[in-house]
Amino acid sequence: MSRRSCTLFRVITGLDGQDGVQTPVGMHGFKLDVETHVITTGAASVQNLVKCIRGVGVDVEDLVFEALASSEACLTEDDKMAGTILADIGGGTTEFQYLKMGVSGTPRLFLWPVYQMTRDIAIGLGLPFDVAEEMKKKYGSALPVLRREGRE
Repeated sequence: MSRRSCTLFRVITGLDGQDGVQTPVGMHGFKLDVETHVITTGAASVQNLVKCIRGVGVDVEDLVFEALASSEACLTEDDKMAGTILADIGGGTTEFQYLKMGVSGTPRLFLWPVYQMTRDIAIGLGLPFDVAEEMKKKYGSALPVLRREGRE
């Protein structure tokens, strides 16, 4: 099966034994250390997806791992520098992306869909599934601003 690279994560960079170099561009040295993680997918799957999207008149410029795209869309530069774990909980999978000092850690993908979370809430609280789903949508947030507004 042919594979295609989707996303390349630069995790750690060091220059001449000095760790934590964020952007070595313009620096001088003899040894550049980089640890990377490459996300790959089946080439045929990508070709079919791109063909389908182009078939409805949308141009595809590039493909990006979902957790990385979510972190770019949702996190501020301060969040990325301070250290953040982003959980992107979707219909079929949940991706976790760790960022610190502006650098992505190794992303993790779990086959734990959002309906499973609702099921866990229903079982744990002894509620019908539809009530657990409504509670999750109404109260399910990790944003501190929502708690301050009295939505606890």
